Amino acid sequence: IYDFWKEYNLFFQNFNFNFLYLDSRKIKYSGFHSALANSESFFRKYKNQLPAPVYDFVTTELRAFLLTGAIHYLTMQQRLNLPLGRPYFPEYEEVDFEELENRVNEFYLHRNYNDYGIHSRQLAGDLLDYYFLKMNRTGNFINPGQFNAPVQSGWRYFGDLLQKVELTKTVLTGHALYSQIAETLLQEKMNTLDYSSKDQRIIQDEITSYFDLMLRLVNNKEFANAIEKLMENHLKWQNEDYVPETQFLNPVGETVYFSDFFGEKPTVFYITEIWERERYFWDDLAKDNPEINFVLVMEGNNFEDWQNYVERAEPVAYQLFLANYNQQLRNIFKKDRYHFIAYDKEGERIGFGENPIDVMNLAKHSLMVKKKELNRSQLIMIIAALGVVLVAFFIGVLIWKWRVRLRFRKEQQQRRLRELELTAIRSQMNPHFLFNCLNSVQNLVQQNKGREAHLYLADFAGLIRKVLQNSEKEEVSLTEELETVEQYLNLEKLRFDFDFQITVNEGID
Repeated sequence: IYDFWKEYNLFFQNFNFNFLYLDSRKIKYSGFHSALANSESFFRKYKNQLPAPVYDFVTTELRAFLLTGAIHYLTMQQRLNLPLGRPYFPEYEEVDFEELENRVNEFYLHRNYNDYGIHSRQLAGDLLDYYFLKMNRTGNFINPGQFNAPVQSGWRYFGDLLQKVELTKTVLTGHALYSQIAETLLQEKMNTLDYSSKDQRIIQDEITSYFDLMLRLVNNKEFANAIEKLMENHLKWQNEDYVPETQFLNPVGETVYFSDFFGEKPTVFYITEIWERERYFWDDLAKDNPEINFVLVMEGNNFEDWQNYVERAEPVAYQLFLANYNQQLRNIFKKDRYHFIAYDKEGERIGFGENPIDVMNLAKHSLMVKKKELNRSQLIMIIAALGVVLVAFFIGVLIWKWRVRLRFRKEQQQRRLRELELTAIRSQMNPHFLFNCLNSVQNLVQQNKGREAHLYLADFAGLIRKVLQNSEKEEVSLTEELETVEQYLNLEKLRFDFDFQITVNEGID
C-alpha cells in the first residue's frame, strides 16, 4: 500500500483501512488518473510476494478506493448540471468524465467486494448515492447546498422507503445489497425517535418487515446476528420503563449506571459521539436548571484521553464515557448521535428529542405534574374528609330517626298498655256487678240496716281500691289476689247467702 501511494504521489490522500474519508482538497486528477490507469499492472508485481487471501483483500480494497475517487468526480459533474448549488470545481476541464463513467459501469462490485472491507462498503454506498443522484433533476431554491429529488444522496433519505429499497436492488447485489439496505433501514429507524404518528408507525412496520425478510434470506450468520441485536435493542426502547443497564465510566473511573441518577431529580441524557459538541451550552443548562440532572454520554476508545479532556473542560454537567471496544452507542440507544432522553425522578422515560430545550421542558413538566398530583392528593383527602363528615351526618340522622321511631313505638306501647289496663279494670269491675252492689246497699238502707250498709260499702270501697291499685302493677302477689277474691265473695254472699272456704296448697309461697 505504501509503495502504491509513493509511486503515484498519492500518499497524502489519507488512505487507511479504518478511515472512510477521501480528502477531496488534496486530490489532483492527473495523479489520480495515472493511478487508476496503471493500478492493475502495479498490483501484478506483488501477486507472488503475498499470500493469495492477503493479495485479494488488499487489491480489492485499493480498487474500491480508486473507484470511490472516480465516483467523487462524477458526483461533482452531476452537481454542476443542477440549476443551483454548483460547487467550485477547478479541474473540470481536465477530467475525462466519459472514461470514469465507463470504468464505473464496467466495474462488477459483487466480484470485487470484501465483506469486511471498509472501502468496499464505502464504495457500495457511494455507488448507490451516485446512481440516485443521477435521477436528481431539481435544485433547492431555499438552500442551494441541498438537493430535492425523488431520491436524495448521501445521508439525506427521501420519504418513500419502499422506493429506496427497490432502487437499491437494481444497483447492488449480494452482501453489498444487504449491507446497504440494512444501513438505509437502520438510519431510518435511528432517525425516528417518535412513533406516535400513524405515518411513522407505518414506516417502522415496513422496516421491521424488511429486516424479517432479510433474516430469512441472508446466509451470513454474523450479519444476521447483528441485525437481530439491533432489532432487539429498538424493541426494548418501545417500553417506557426500559432503562439501559450498560456500565459507563465517570471522569474518576468509577462505574456508573443510568439508574444511579434517579430518585431525587428528573434527568436528561445527551447522547453524542462528539465530545465537544454543545458542551458549553449543556453546562449552561445545568447551571440554570439545578432541579434537573444533565448528563453528557459519549463514547471513545481511549479513556485517559477523554479523562484529560474532561479535566481541562471543567464541566458542570455530569459526564459519562463508554469504551467502545465491544459495543457502541448505536448498539445501546435508538441512535448514536445527537439526541436526548428524558426520565422523571422515578426513572420512567418521559420522552426523546433532538432539541435540548424541548426535552428539558419535558423534565420540568414532570416536576409540575408531581406538584399537581400532590395538590390532587390533597384535594382527594379533603373530599374524603367531607365524605366522612357526610356519611357521619347521614348515620346520625338515621340514628336520630331510629330513636324517634323507637320512642314513638314505646309511647304507643304505653298507650296500648294503659288501654289494656283500663280494659282489665273494666273486665274486673263488671257494670252489672257494680249495679248489683249499689242496689244491695240501697236495700239495706231501706230496711234500716245502717250498720250492715256501712260495712257493705266499706268492703265495696276496699274492693274498688284494690282493683285500681293492682291495675297499676305488672305482677300481683298471691296474698293480695286472695284478699281481693275474699272481698268480692263477701259482697256476693250478702246477696246470695252462701258459705265459702278458700284453700291454698301449703307448698305455695
